[in-house]
Amino acid sequence: FWLEAEVKGGGFRFLWFDVGSKGWLYLLDLRRGILYKFADEIGTKISLGHHRDDIIETMFLNIFFNGQLKDMRQVSDDKKHIVIRPLALCSEEDIRSYAEQQQFQIIPCNFCGSQNQLQRKKLKQMLRDWEDEHPGRSDIIMRSLQNVVPSHLANNNLFDYSIRKHNFRR
Repeated sequence: FWLEAEVKGGGFRFLWFDVGSKGWLYLLDLRRGILYKFADEIGTKISLGHHRDDIIETMFLNIFFNGQLKDMRQVSDDKKHIVIRPLALCSEEDIRSYAEQQQFQIIPCNFCGSQNQLQRKKLKQMLRDWEDEHPGRSDIIMRSLQNVVPSHLANNNLFDYSIRKHNFRR
């Protein structure tokens, strides 16, 4: 796991971190802390490489396993750190194709999403199957994430759906 950042005033700074055999969940927690600390040191935004497919997969994982309708924020600002995801609207395939065209070196990731039994891998296959059956499905899903109608969701924090308050008959 490595980080590269352009430091204000010019130049680059590289960090190397070996997680050994601790696994990808450990890496994810540790990476976030390292990124935030590093951003504090050099005074910069944090730019993450998540793409459209990551966002869609995360949304379905949250629905299926956390009971929440949410994805990844494309831009977040906690008043201390600004995190951006500039590739959020690009498909993984478009990024891969562009990288090959530009002859970028691809560094394989052996952590998040790459182990055989992970739900994300199964979800990726489900989405590929949907896309094969219905071309453009992922584009439609992403558009729907950009066009949410909160009043049409059964969210008790936005609307009180209790039967007594509205005198609904049983």
